[in-house]
Amino acid sequence: MLQKSPTSILIRCGDSPLNSPDAARPSDGLFEIAAVANVEKGYAEFRLKSIFYQGLGKSASQDPPMGGFMLWAHQQYTKLWLESAIRNVQR
Repeated sequence: MLQKSPTSILIRCGDSPLNSPDAARPSDGLFEIAAVANVEKGYAEFRLKSIFYQGLGKSASQDPPMGGFMLWAHQQYTKLWLESAIRNVQR
């Protein structure tokens, strides 16, 4: 975890936290998970931001950093994180 506030958490992703914890990695990224409650109106807004980038060297192509199975896998665990957050909301 890189940063935590009452409404959000910023997490580094892309590789094991044990690999280069304080330096760039070939595949690097950031996730920000946030929740803001509007008690008066009776709802909470959940947000998820993800940024993936090549942390070392220069990319040999202009293609997105991931595609195919990796893109699908990231979409699945993003969905699971949000569903888990929603299930754990205190009423």
